[in-house]
Amino acid sequence: LKFDRMKDPVGVVTLVVAAPWLLALCPFFATGEVHVLGLGHSRTGTESLAVAMQILGLGPGYTWREVIGSGINNIAHRRHDLEAWSTALEGPPDFDTVFANYSTVVGPPASMFLGDLLKKYPDAKVILTKRSSTRPTWFASISYSFCLFYSGSALDAVRSSGFFSSIISSWSLLQDMRSSADAAATRSLGARFPEGHHWDTACNDPEYAERVYNAWNALVEGTVPAGQLLVFETGKHGWKELCAFLGVPEPTPTPGSSRRSYPWQNSRGEFGILVRYYWAESIMVYLLPLLPFAALAFWYKPGKVELWRQLGKSKEC
Repeated sequence: LKFDRMKDPVGVVTLVVAAPWLLALCPFFATGEVHVLGLGHSRTGTESLAVAMQILGLGPGYTWREVIGSGINNIAHRRHDLEAWSTALEGPPDFDTVFANYSTVVGPPASMFLGDLLKKYPDAKVILTKRSSTRPTWFASISYSFCLFYSGSALDAVRSSGFFSSIISSWSLLQDMRSSADAAATRSLGARFPEGHHWDTACNDPEYAERVYNAWNALVEGTVPAGQLLVFETGKHGWKELCAFLGVPEPTPTPGSSRRSYPWQNSRGEFGILVRYYWAESIMVYLLPLLPFAALAFWYKPGKVELWRQLGKSKEC
């Protein structure tokens, strides 16, 4: 779309008015068929994998960010998706509806429905992301990220009150989604891991966390045919392994570099920003009812009433 903004003001106005509508309606015009499944557990590089595949031109990826409302490809359906996953205790949501605009599905909550995904997309290529042995343990990673949101955390205690839920109801849906993901993962693990999948336990018991993490990896490796599966160690593997498996060329190097770095997304620091946002939002919600009282206290503090009277008599006012 080319025009001279000085000579064509109508074009500028048209673009400004049309852009929000195009962004909002793009999910309705997009078509997608799932070709790649990322079945790694949380905090194993799933977000980086989704970004990498988008760089390779494999279309938008469905990740947890789409569910909580920070994805860019799901503007019109965020609330719907959160409700769909939060009520999926007995079985998965309608994949055709949820994944209608996506060609790749990566990580929880979707990956927890492993059997249902493989049944729905039997020909899809599967990537199991793992944490590299040189990185901190899986328990250490979830302790400073997802576990800050789950039951028993300080943030959960603040946001689970009836007052907060009445103003921002999405928090209760997020907790329901956690329960449905636990149930789905437990069904997927079955007899391989009789203890079941429980986020609350994983967040408090390092030994259990290690067992359930290893059990999940073993489940994926034992279920998906070898020719259909790539075991991808984040931090160790990169473009070479991913592109060879997907059958696509490696991305062009960035300017001034001999090669393009593999994306590194959703680090502990980035997740910390999200946690601080939730804390700030929580504090603001609880402080909101106090603002009128603070204003009254400031207005009527000693000597203030007389000052307003004097100003009212002043000609300058």
